[in-house]
Amino acid sequence: MQSLQKILTNLPLALLGLTLSSHSLAQEPFLHPHCFADFSNSMFSGEGVDAEKPLNCDPQLTQLPIETHTWDNQGEQQTSFSSDNPEDPEYGGYAGFNSYSLFRSFDTADGGELAFLELMFNTGGSGHFGLLAMVKKEANGDAFPLWWQWAGDRCNDGYPSFIGMADEQLFYSVAATPFRLLNPLDDTDWRMQSMLEMLNPDAVGNTPTTLGGWQPYDDIANCAACCAGERIYAMGLTDGFSRMVGVKLDKEAFLSESQGDVKACVNQWFAQSEFADIDRDELVRFERWQPALKEIQTACSH
Repeated sequence: MQSLQKILTNLPLALLGLTLSSHSLAQEPFLHPHCFADFSNSMFSGEGVDAEKPLNCDPQLTQLPIETHTWDNQGEQQTSFSSDNPEDPEYGGYAGFNSYSLFRSFDTADGGELAFLELMFNTGGSGHFGLLAMVKKEANGDAFPLWWQWAGDRCNDGYPSFIGMADEQLFYSVAATPFRLLNPLDDTDWRMQSMLEMLNPDAVGNTPTTLGGWQPYDDIANCAACCAGERIYAMGLTDGFSRMVGVKLDKEAFLSESQGDVKACVNQWFAQSEFADIDRDELVRFERWQPALKEIQTACSH
């Protein structure tokens, strides 16, 4: 992939600045959702996506109907475009969908279009896997993926969203469970970790260190439907390195989760803390959140 710095050199100045909304006013699809099937397929093939080749807009798949969903999000209209996958005759049943919303798109000097996309893939099960991507559509209709960043499944690091750009950094968010908010620097796939430990009991000793030694699910809520906020990342446009810069807290959702033996104590601390009245969209920088985590550990370690 090309460096983000090179790709973004000629972007309009209007793109810069964190005051940009993360929602698009797009009414027409940038591409058919099934043009992004290469990404969905790569999750299972392990072969990745070739940035030198145009996305495969299969003529048969792009004839499938597109569902458009539009809603108001904090005063701005957001639109998603979704299309169901064709049923697999070998397995039958619902085969899932490809879906995306457009953060922003820009006309290019050569008659093309550059788009920042927030994608979601489902293959028929409960998982909804997220992806952020930057795609260039040429004047002839061919579309090339310039950059992409995989996210997780729903509240487990999924629902990725662009925020904006500033100071040669791209800012984005991913959903976070209460457990992930208490361990914001941890990127362990805990569902996979649990499976490995079931298959190999000797792997239990290799469990990553967590706040208070508390484990996801058993001690602190971490289910795929347990969204309680977001982790905010800044990725350098020169080196492509992402770092976690802070969190956003959904206090109602955080306090409503009761999964885990330690969660009641954490909820009690949270309800009496400075974060009890925090605004939903306020960024809590890591430098402020880290001391709070130490307080939680002290208050709830028995």
